[in-house]
Formats: sequence, structure tokens, C-alpha cells
Amino acid sequence: MVTTIHTATRNADGRINREAWLNLISFRYPKEKLKGLTEALVQADEPSLEVATILLELHADPLAIQAALYLHRLYQATADELKKITKQIEVTSILHNLFELIQVTQKLDISKQKTIEGMRRMLLAMIKDVRVALIQLALITYQARCYKTLTTTERQKMASAIQAIYAPLANRLGVGQLKWELEDRAFFILQPKYYQEITQALHERRSAREIFIQTWMEQLQNALGDLGFTVNVSGRIKHIYSIWRKMQEKNLAFKDLYDIRAVRILVPDIPACYQVMAFLHQHWLPLVHEYTDYIAHPKPNGYRSLHTVLKGEDDLPIEVQIRTFAMHEEAEKGVAAHWRYKEGGRHDLSLSDRLNWLRMLLDWQKEWQAEHEQVKDAKTIYVFTKDGDVIALPMGATPIDFAFAVHTDLGLRCKGAYVNERIVPLNYRLAMTDQVEIITHKEPHPSRDWLNPSEGFVKSARARQKIKLWLRAQEAPVISAEKILTTLLPQEVESVYKGPVALNNQAKVLLAGMKGLPYQFAKCCAPVVPQKIIGYLTTQRGVIIHQLKCRYIENLPKERKARLLTASWS
Repeated sequence: MVTTIHTATRNADGRINREAWLNLISFRYPKEKLKGLTEALVQADEPSLEVATILLELHADPLAIQAALYLHRLYQATADELKKITKQIEVTSILHNLFELIQVTQKLDISKQKTIEGMRRMLLAMIKDVRVALIQLALITYQARCYKTLTTTERQKMASAIQAIYAPLANRLGVGQLKWELEDRAFFILQPKYYQEITQALHERRSAREIFIQTWMEQLQNALGDLGFTVNVSGRIKHIYSIWRKMQEKNLAFKDLYDIRAVRILVPDIPACYQVMAFLHQHWLPLVHEYTDYIAHPKPNGYRSLHTVLKGEDDLPIEVQIRTFAMHEEAEKGVAAHWRYKEGGRHDLSLSDRLNWLRMLLDWQKEWQAEHEQVKDAKTIYVFTKDGDVIALPMGATPIDFAFAVHTDLGLRCKGAYVNERIVPLNYRLAMTDQVEIITHKEPHPSRDWLNPSEGFVKSARARQKIKLWLRAQEAPVISAEKILTTLLPQEVESVYKGPVALNNQAKVLLAGMKGLPYQFAKCCAPVVPQKIIGYLTTQRGVIIHQLKCRYIENLPKERKARLLTASWS
């Protein structure tokens, strides 16, 4: 497996040497950035320092590294305490975004394909700063390296999340260095048998392959030396997961893979790439169908290189990749490498282009194009169901909107909701990553009040449309109260005015000054208008409305009287 932590910063026991680490960053980063890094380094624990070192290997932005050094503080902090960790506003912003992301990943259930797709959407909406994505990738990489400290279940869950979300995210950001390591480590955990088989096959052929590649490297270096520019030739070992995937996709045996033997040629500029390619094709026989130009047609993540396969000695194929030094750094470190070009005055792909790659995560599902614009305009939030599925809703959505988004029948029967295991009014505004559970009537029972804009019960067009359709279907001729009274005998009219109106299913109750809290009437005292009433908040059934002088209420233990809510007939 690939290990990227900088060996120059480690003691003999493998632990990071903080003094050596500080010396390294003092040469690498501008002086104005060093004060914050030094302060954070003093406070960092070992795991936070390991994550920061992975970012250091990626040549990441110093503010991202500084934020990573505060990871241990982040796990202990609340949202309000984040501002106290550092005085630097930009680092605080990164930490706040990372805090929200970590809160979400702890709820993640990767066992459902629907959840995977929703989690990808949520990542796009939540990661407002590309550096947050890099820190998250570095964190999951460190956790994967420490897999032995996890239980079998925890390992499986982590490896599944890597394959479904984090490795594709690294690929989208062009961070090949982490993508390859994450894929191999997840493959090792999830498919240990196949991992060992490929490792064994590679080992058996290693000595012959190393001699073959070394000979090729020397031949190429000598042959290309006369072209008049700097050429760097190196061998490359294809990572194990990509070997297995290629064998599966193309139904190939290990011996039939062309790119097990490979070299990489680095040159100063793009014209030199094509000059080297032409030279190789003149002196060695190429396999025409294996030639690919990723310089003229880059991959979606910005990857650029020329690929070709040549026949070497004994007709053995060997893959050759040709790229500039800048392209190679991009391929290894992706978006993390860009800050150095910006600091040094050099220009390659713009930072806005890199950020757009992140914003195009939804390219995994092209039909979601309309939702790209929603996310860019910050008009979409993502919340969880009780089972861990992810639901997309418009900003300002309520539990009613959520219920209709899950299923029309659930929306029609909605009478209350728990958000993060706390009961809330139906006009409560949901926030990103809330977990929502709907309390239902046995039968459809939407209220016409839900359509009143001033009440704030409904935000989504879908919910509004479904409510209107249902109400329209239930409409019947309305009989006025005056017409009813004219049909009653005098003594019946008198009883209507003097006695209580026993129409519980039609009476409305206002609880603690809030509208939309779910309630039902107690059977023990059966309160009716105009009797004085009070609400009792239960843990499972919402609020129960009792008569104010009900024995049940009067006999409540002292510690449970805190659940009583002021109630009145609306």
C-alpha cells in the first residue's frame, strides 16, 4: 500500500518529530503563515498532527494544515466554542464547515445505495471550501491506516464509505495520491482474498518485472537525452485495486494486463510531450488502440497526460505515460497543489476551475443537472430520515414538506414531528442534516391552515399541490350555523348555547402560544369547549389535552409537572 507521510519528519520509533516538522514548514510556507501554524502545532495531539502531515505531503494550503492541527479541539467543541479555538477568521470558517461535515458522517449509513447518492449530494451542498474536502480526505486516510484499532464492523463500515464516497471524491478533486491509497486499503478490508491473490501474483513476477522496467528506463533515458530538454524517466507500480477492477471489467487474466509494466516520462512543457510521443512511436511499435490523449481531452477532474502502449522485448507490452512536471504534481495532489502556483505567481488551471470540479460532484448522476443550480444558489438543504436516508428539500422547508417529500400518504396523515428526537411544531424550519421522524394520524387529515402563507407550514410546491388536491376532493356543500339552528327545536337551541360543545374532533387547541404542535384529547376526562384545559407532553404520543382539574394532572409526580404546557381553545 502507498504511504505518503513525510519520512524526514519522523523519529526512529515512527512518531512525528515536531521540531523537524516545524523546520520543514518554515522552508515551504510564507513567513506570514508560520505564526498560526506554530501556535497550532504546539497544541496538536498526535492524530491531528498525522492528518496535518498528510496535507503537508499534498503541499496543501497552510490554512488547511493549521485547521487540521486543531482537529482534536474540534471533536471536543460545541458549535459556539469553535470561535474560541483560533482568532483567524478563515481558519474558524474552515473548522466550522468541517465540524458540520463530521456531525453528518457520524450519522452515515452506507448500506443503502439511496443513502450513497444522497450523501454525495449532501457533500456538495455542505463543503463550502475545497480545503474542508481535503482535510476530510486526509482524516479518513489516517483512520484507514489505523484500521487495526477498529472492530470488524467499524472496519467494514469505513471501507464501504471509502469505496462509495471518499475515493470518488479524491478522484473528482484529482488527488491521485490519496485516491490510490484509499482504494487499496478499502479493497484489503472488504476483499482480503482477492487482495492477497493479486499481491502474490505481483510478488512472483516482481524480480523479472523490475529488471525489465529498469532496462527500459535506461534505454529511454539515453534515447531521449538528445532531444534538447530535461527528461525524467521513472517506473510505476499499478495499484492493486485498479488491477482487480480492470480484470473484472474486461474479464482479463492477470497475465493479459498491459499496464502491469509501466514507465512515466516527465518533460518541461506540452510541445515536449508530443515530441517525445512521436519519438517513441518512431522507434517502438505502438498498440494503436491503446493510445489516449488526455492533454487535448482532459478527464473531468482535470487529469492531463499522454498514454500509449509499446511492444518491448519478446513482444511484452509496456505502458508509457508522458506529461509535464506540473501535470504530474496535479495528478498526484490535485486541487491541493494549486495554492503553490498562486503564491508563487505561476498560473495553471485557475482556482475557480478547481472549485468547479468540487461543485460538479453531481456529475456522477447527469440527470441531477437541475439540482446543481439549486446547490450553487444555496436553496437546497439535506436532512435524514430515521432510517438514515437523505431527503433534499428547499431552504426553509418544514416537517410537512419533509413528509410529502418522503411519500404523499405520509404528508396527508402528518400530525406532528420529531426533529433530532425533539418534538417540534409543524411550521418548524428544518436545517441541514436534521434527522426527522413524522407522527401520523390513522387517516389523512391535512388542514386548510397549512396553505396559509403567513403561518409558514409549507414551503415546497409539491406539498402545497398535494394538499390542495386532497382538500378539493373532500369539498362538500357548506351548511351555515344559522341554517342548522333554524332546524332545531327551541329547547335544543337553548342546550347548544348553554352546554359544552362536544365536538373534539373539530375543536382546535393552541399550545404554549405555538401553532402546529401535535395533540390528542385525553380519554380519562374528555375535555370539550369551553372547559379549561392543559397540555401534557408525552415522549411517544405528542401532547395530550386534559381538563385543567383532571385527576391525572392533579396527581402527577412533581418531576413530571415540567412537561405541562399552557393550552387554550383556539
